[in-house]
Amino acid sequence: MIYEVHNLSFNYGQDQVLKEISFDLKAGEVLGILGPNACGKSTLLKILTGLLKNPHGKIKAFGKDLTQWEAKALAQKQAYLPQNPSWDFPFSVLQFALLGRYPHQKNPLHDSQEDFNLAQTSLVRCGLKSKAHQKIQSLSGGEKQRLLLARALTQEPQALLLDEPLSHLDLKGQWQLLDLFKKLHQEEGLSSLVVLHDPHWALQACDRLLMIKAGKVFKEGPTKDLIVPELLSELYEVPLDLFKPQEKTLNIFSPHSF
Repeated sequence: MIYEVHNLSFNYGQDQVLKEISFDLKAGEVLGILGPNACGKSTLLKILTGLLKNPHGKIKAFGKDLTQWEAKALAQKQAYLPQNPSWDFPFSVLQFALLGRYPHQKNPLHDSQEDFNLAQTSLVRCGLKSKAHQKIQSLSGGEKQRLLLARALTQEPQALLLDEPLSHLDLKGQWQLLDLFKKLHQEEGLSSLVVLHDPHWALQACDRLLMIKAGKVFKEGPTKDLIVPELLSELYEVPLDLFKPQEKTLNIFSPHSF
């Protein structure tokens, strides 16, 4: 088991954001997290990365209590792709990908030939080989998302924690990134916990879903059983008809829509 979470609760000051959340993530599985804005999705990922401390409840990561992991050792096991990273640093694309080697390095000021090889391989796999020596600020939104994934692959993790990886991308960019993500899972046997907004993409990418509403587990189970109009309407508190495809319109919930 990659993650085992039992009765997790978390407060920001007096505000309780997560309330007795329980779930697990199995090896090789993609678990999607769906829910309205401000329901605690991103908070949950930050707790698992160790960025947010002192939650209530029990969390096991890679077989032992999360509190027993040192940050660098945990970063050798999992890679986090944040929702809004900073791109203000004067790095080249290759230098940014090399940041993924930090958890494995004894001397972070020295990149070995193996580090360079791993970073370059990750850039190739993410379609960024020709951009290696460009500044990161020159990349498009889709290229930046692929670079975040390349940095994560350079980290050689067993699990990925992705916070809205498809945000700020147009339809083509979303589809390309999702296709790359699925191929990498097949090739690497990675496990992923991924926050998504669009139920259509969840249907394409996720084995199971954890639906969160008002900080609590709303529903959990196989994706195909949960991406249904009745549940989505209740989860997002919108009219049921919004999720019922009309005649002669695109069925966005069909795996064969694209």
